[in-house]
Amino acid sequence: MPILSETSDTPSALAAERPSARPVLAWIAGALLGVFCFGILRLVWQTVLLSLRLKDCEIVLEPSVCRLLEQIMQRGGVRRRIRLLVSPTFRQSAAFGMFRRTIVLPEEVLRTFESSELYALLAHEAAQLVRGDSIWLWWGRVLGRDHRPSRAVGRHRAATGH
Repeated sequence: MPILSETSDTPSALAAERPSARPVLAWIAGALLGVFCFGILRLVWQTVLLSLRLKDCEIVLEPSVCRLLEQIMQRGGVRRRIRLLVSPTFRQSAAFGMFRRTIVLPEEVLRTFESSELYALLAHEAAQLVRGDSIWLWWGRVLGRDHRPSRAVGRHRAATGH
């Protein structure tokens, strides 16, 4: 049986032998801060790219489309204005904006969708704005997560022809 020295079993000696948790906590806090900063930089970069893509957008002036959006807003009790744009470069519709709510539609949607399909699409995008999905997506991008269920829907439509 080993003989313990007098100093090895004192509380101060035992505390000195245990590794401190502070360096580990500092490393974890630094890593979390790094991820958050990376997310902010990513968000800024994506915002710059989006603003460049919005330069080729035009305001939708088609009266029938504007009426559909007005009907949706009245039916949902939405009072805040929603800007409706059309883009030759967007491949899917998009809804964004916490302060300036915006819906962007691809040009082909206005050419190919029937009125009922366009109504459903506009209602879907307007609902995302009203629910505040932009805020959650913003936080997701800050945290490094990018949720794009519309890509899955697009792949499904392409695969099934619907």
